[in-house]
Amino acid sequence: MRSGFFICIFFMIQLFLFSCERDKSVLEFAPEPTEYENGFSVSSTAFEFSNYQLTNQLVISYTGTQKLTWKINDLPDWLSVSKPSGVLQKSTETLLLTADTVKAVDRQRSKFYIITKLGDSVIRCKYYHITPLPPEIIDAGNRFIISRVGPDFFNNSINFNRNKSRYYPPNQMCLQDPDNCSAFLLHSHYLMVYDIKIPQIPQCDEFIEFVLDSIGNIIEERDVFGLPDCVNNPGECLFPVDEAQAISIATNAGLEEGIKPWIIDFYWYGWDLRTFVWSVKNTLYEKSEGNEYYANGKIVVIDANSGEVLRIDSWLVIS
Repeated sequence: MRSGFFICIFFMIQLFLFSCERDKSVLEFAPEPTEYENGFSVSSTAFEFSNYQLTNQLVISYTGTQKLTWKINDLPDWLSVSKPSGVLQKSTETLLLTADTVKAVDRQRSKFYIITKLGDSVIRCKYYHITPLPPEIIDAGNRFIISRVGPDFFNNSINFNRNKSRYYPPNQMCLQDPDNCSAFLLHSHYLMVYDIKIPQIPQCDEFIEFVLDSIGNIIEERDVFGLPDCVNNPGECLFPVDEAQAISIATNAGLEEGIKPWIIDFYWYGWDLRTFVWSVKNTLYEKSEGNEYYANGKIVVIDANSGEVLRIDSWLVIS
């Protein structure tokens, strides 16, 4: 069996990115390729490139019983791929897409095709302009974080994410109906995003997010996500509880073994807790029939600093 697909992704040099959305109304005679139909799938129908992010990964997966021969055709000259063709048999192939900002891009072209034995799937691309954040705004964001965590933790664990941080003008819909919007959306503002990686917790891959006004003041109305107050509570940035200890704490809290290996995660828990936590989740029941899936279990949430069990909840998935 041979399946080919065409990929063409469009890159706006220096200050542009795009996102792609699958258009199901096009070529309705050909069903979309899904894992349930022929075993072939790709990891994403959207890719983002900017002057801050020049690479992306595309994962080709195949779960069918025969060999799948694949090839990338019609790749624009500004985009290169780590491997242009290959053969899969119940496996995956991870490809690295790299954009070249020196080469010109045809902005009029807006779609590419993924061709399988079932037909064509059409992906359409849209362009967006990214305004780089002024240095004084970045400095203001840095100062705000340092005021909460101190300079050492900031320098060792936190990095500004230029690609995800954004300038936003006043929201036009909110200007027309201000009563149904947060006040800050009526004015220009900056969404500030920082990556946080804690050296002693390799599982940590979290982010910090908050909003500044047009002159760099923090907008209190918008919740600050992922930022502990280590200056006033130094214990919030120590993280003495590791994964093994979290598992032991969950065991002592009575978490049942379940029918599958436990899932252990480390993340920022917002809302009422507002701290970094370990979560240990079991699976007590699981059933899958065709496209229907049902599972449930329990989850123990543990403070990553004190080791305290913050809550024990039940979870349920129906799809």
